[in-house]
This record gives sequence, C-alpha cells and structure tokens, in this order.
Amino acid sequence: MISNASPSGIPLANEKSVVLGLRDELGTLQGFPSTWPERVLRDTARPETVLVISTSATQDLQGLAQDGIAGPRSGNETRLQELLLQIADGGPRSETAPSGGLRYAVRHLDYLFVPADRPPAERSRFALDERPDLTQLLISPPGEPAEVTVHLEELVLAADRVPGAAGVRLDALALSVPEVAGTPTTPHTATVHTATWRAPAAGPGAALTIADRALAVIAARERLHLALWISPDAAGAPDLADLVDAPSAVPGDRPRVVAAAAAQGVAASVVDQAAAALAAATGASTGLYRSCWPAGGDFGAGIRPTGLSRPEPGLTLRLRVEAKR
Repeated sequence: MISNASPSGIPLANEKSVVLGLRDELGTLQGFPSTWPERVLRDTARPETVLVISTSATQDLQGLAQDGIAGPRSGNETRLQELLLQIADGGPRSETAPSGGLRYAVRHLDYLFVPADRPPAERSRFALDERPDLTQLLISPPGEPAEVTVHLEELVLAADRVPGAAGVRLDALALSVPEVAGTPTTPHTATVHTATWRAPAAGPGAALTIADRALAVIAARERLHLALWISPDAAGAPDLADLVDAPSAVPGDRPRVVAAAAAQGVAASVVDQAAAALAAATGASTGLYRSCWPAGGDFGAGIRPTGLSRPEPGLTLRLRVEAKR
C-alpha cells in the first residue's frame, strides 16, 4: 500500500503479515484518517477504493498517487517537490525485474465513504437481528411517511427457550426518528410505541405460542425500528411504556445522511435503555428480534417470515407489516 507513511510500499518477508493502521509498539490500531473534500456535497455517500498491489520485487508505484478530487496542487511547492512530482508523473519508474519476470497481484477493496461520524453502536443483542447493513440504511432512498401497523402473526418458542415457570411477558418497541425538514432551533423528536403482553406459562416441557397480536401502530418517517423481548413475568414489574424515557431530539437543517446517522444513534440509545430497564425489572430478559425498515422499502410491508437467512433453533417468528398513506 502506498501512503504518506510508506511511499514505497511495505516489504514483507515470506509468511509474514502486516496490519495496516497499527501505529505503535503497544499494538494500538489507529487506522488511516479520511477527510471529505470541501467541494463535494455532503448529501450522500460516495464510492472509494483501496488498491492493494503485491509484487515479487520492489517497484516505484508513487506515480499512482494523485490529487483526485481533493483539489489541485497549491502552486507553493519547493523546487525539490516539483522535481519529485515530475518524476512521479512521467518517465520510467520500475526497477529492473528479476530473471523470470515480475510477479504481481492486484486487489480492489471497494467501499462507500459516508460523510458523517459513525453513530454509536447498539449494545443490545437479539436472537434474530435482521437490520440491513448500516451504510445501506444511511443512504437508503427517501420515501413518503406512513401509518404503519406491525402484527405478530405467530411466535413459537421451544420449551427450553421459555423464560420463567410462572408466566412470561412479551415486550415490543417501535421507534421512528425523523431526519429531514425542520431547523436547528426546531429539532425533531422520535415517535415511540410500546406494548407489553403477559401470558401464563404453558406448563413444564411445553412450547410457548403467541399469535395474532398487534405489536405497534405508529406514524413512521424515514425508518422504522422494531425490537422484541421475552422475559419472565416478575410480580409487580411495570410495563415497557413506564420504563422507556422520551428519546432525545435530532437537530434539523443538516445534510440528509448526517441527520440519518444521528437518528441511528438515537434509536440505538432508546433500544439499549429499554433492554437494560427490562433486565432490571424482570431479572432476566432476552432479545428476540430486531429490525429496521426504510421508507423507501415501504417500511417492510408484507408478510415477513423471519430467520430465513439465518434460522434460530427453537424460535419461529412471523410478522405482517401494513403501511397506509
């Protein structure tokens, strides 16, 4: 890899490896900082490529370095800098290859560069987590707001996954965080819907079945988050509605992808707070399902059998989502 720190690449002995971005003897992985060009709009992600070239002999590949869209040269380079730039821009650059010819391999590592800080990662864990990739969520196309109803068609838990012998509770959290329109002085607030159902235990060694429940009816914009938990029904434990605080506001009047990243952070905070509150109130709580549906995908409308890509043993869950505009 050609970089400011390694302008001629990194030599590697046989069967040795190097971790790019490892900056000190203590093994701190710092990576490589990236900057967003000032003349490029911060309205969406843009494609980037890391080009990895492996050669069997030392090669001068600095001619690959270029200013790209970061801007032209300043014009204030010293004479030495001008000579080095001229050498890099033209003329022979490769050293003599060893007998038998030069061997090389080229690999393209393509990714999307998002002009926003990465939102805080959600700490809660769920048996089935079907959220799309974070970058795809942030750049998903906009769609019209809708009133979304999420139905639980069927939930079946094997006997060894049923918490508590006396009874169980199912808690649902639906959350939509607006991202566009508004001003810095008129921030957006999230729309939250919670629900709690309690059911007696089915008996020793019996599976638990819950069917035909409306999990949420919510006015959704941009993205709709859904989280489900199953817990033992502890005596006197409050409903989820009494455990979740009002989420923080998201400032308006910002590029859409930046606002989307902030909204993801708000959603992660609300879900983590709900998970922690349920665990404290019930003694033990298990995250069953987590997803996020963008408006551009009609908020996931339709019948949604879960776990198709990664089945979870002992858990069957089927949802129906309706979006009305």
